[in-house]
Amino acid sequence: FHTDILIDIGKYHSSFPFVSRDVKVKYSTVIDIKEPIDITMINNDDFAVSINNKVHVFSLDGEFKYRIGSDIMLKPNRLVFDNKRNLLFVTDTYTDQVHVFSNNLQSVRNNENWSLVYSIGSNGSDIGQFDYPQDIAVTNNEFVVSDYDNHRLQFFDIASGAFVRSVGTRNREVDQLYHPNGMCFDSSSDSLYVIDMDNDRVCVLSSRDGSFKRSFRRGNGQFAPRDICVSDDGQFIVVTDVSNHCVQVLRNDGSFVTSYGSFGSGSGQFYFPTKMCLTIENDLLVCDYSNNRIVRIHALEK
Repeated sequence: FHTDILIDIGKYHSSFPFVSRDVKVKYSTVIDIKEPIDITMINNDDFAVSINNKVHVFSLDGEFKYRIGSDIMLKPNRLVFDNKRNLLFVTDTYTDQVHVFSNNLQSVRNNENWSLVYSIGSNGSDIGQFDYPQDIAVTNNEFVVSDYDNHRLQFFDIASGAFVRSVGTRNREVDQLYHPNGMCFDSSSDSLYVIDMDNDRVCVLSSRDGSFKRSFRRGNGQFAPRDICVSDDGQFIVVTDVSNHCVQVLRNDGSFVTSYGSFGSGSGQFYFPTKMCLTIENDLLVCDYSNNRIVRIHALEK
């Protein structure tokens, strides 16, 4: 790592230690890497990044380890690792598919240990088809795909990959979506948080049946969220905001808590922060896309 800057941001909360006005935060560049698209932790030790039409795996100190699925995927986009089942889900925007890989070892060591479990999807708007699939969220027994240009979410059974249900149609009403993007699952309330990108809002759905619970937005055209994650207790969410080139922390009702960063390439700055993930220590790893780097936000106890 090389350390960039320390800033003050607020008091500790239960599972987001960096949500604080009295605790200092350290920005560190984990690795310089060209246009990182998405990032996910793997078995708490390593992280995977989609970059250069491949999935690369690195240690938390930035050391390259191996690639996954180079002979299978043409344009891997979004990633999520299911630590409970040792499954890696990847959307491929070139083939409009979702690929699921497995590794049965407790500690993933090299590419040879990964195997393809199944692939689903093709281009189209029918059930089980996708048009530019974006993010994936894993719930209790299902995974959800944000079907971007079909303006819907599709739910699938994890074990078999079988289609379960579809939610959403294109428009701007309460129970509709307009280019759904980043997602995350809140196990504390069985809720699915969805970035409704072209509506500039966050929608909250039931993960059990896909029914809409509520939505919220901040400002008028001043909030352009791309990704989202939620604290373990469900009280706080974090979103990447590409319009303001920052990461915002909100309460689960959408009210503002604090933010990190500003536009630029220097210490504590971002240039189109896109995707992010949490480490086991609840540090935040952010894809700082146009600055060509992965940034780690780490809270320091006083």
